[in-house]
Amino acid sequence: MFRIGMLGSDGGAKGGHAVEFSKIINNGSYDAKVVGICGDNPDETQAIAEVAGVELVAEKPEDLLGKVDAVCVMPRDGNRHLYYAMPFAEAGVPIFIDKPFTCTVADAVLLANTAKESGAMICGGTSVKYAAAFDEIKQAMQGKTVTSGYFSFPITLHSQWGGMHFYSHHLIEEMLQVFGTEVKSVTDVQVGDNLVVVAKYPDFPVIMNYAANYGGLHAGVYFNDETSLMREVDITDGYRKQCEALIESLTSGQGDEPDYYVLAVRISNAICTAIEEKREVFITE
Repeated sequence: MFRIGMLGSDGGAKGGHAVEFSKIINNGSYDAKVVGICGDNPDETQAIAEVAGVELVAEKPEDLLGKVDAVCVMPRDGNRHLYYAMPFAEAGVPIFIDKPFTCTVADAVLLANTAKESGAMICGGTSVKYAAAFDEIKQAMQGKTVTSGYFSFPITLHSQWGGMHFYSHHLIEEMLQVFGTEVKSVTDVQVGDNLVVVAKYPDFPVIMNYAANYGGLHAGVYFNDETSLMREVDITDGYRKQCEALIESLTSGQGDEPDYYVLAVRISNAICTAIEEKREVFITE
């Protein structure tokens, strides 16, 4: 049985990734159990422990070293992810990191390089990337020439949890999942708090519409033969899909490439620069 440590307890028992993951993993359906938890807020941490049947409440993340086989890094603010993840990255312990990987490029590079050096498996990211619509779009792309892509998802530009990084990674990871990692630059158009970003690939642009609401999440692709495919993105059951991806990675020993998450952080920060400086920003800047 895989012993899981839950790092971050934002939302407590009222809702959020930490409590939902803990309840799903501890319901007996998987060969795994959340055995320890550590969070910034003692009351929220204790509440999750009681609701989900987590035995150990730790004061510091490193208190779980040697007591868990993997950890889930769940703080809503990506600025807290490096703090929680680093003891386990250094020790070679598998780490699931919810979006965003980090908020700063420096944190992302340090965490990724540490994991590579120790051999710590990395997985995680947004639950949205598991939506069936993306597999359908990728299959439709086989043998065709793409002229543009489209995604929609809401954003809170001034979120208390890391600003726009809190939600920007949903669309960024969707884009990387479908169209690959060869993003060259980003530009933006902003009207009030409504934001649209255009990411440039070598041969086509991809529109990331952050102005959409929860009732209209879509993804699509357009081809040079005057055809297209647009699908609604169903994000229900996202927590369970993330848990299953974690268990699958632990079972197989195969995680994600850390540089994938570093790239997502680079793109998110490039979008911030594009907004602030009102210009095209290249990802390699």
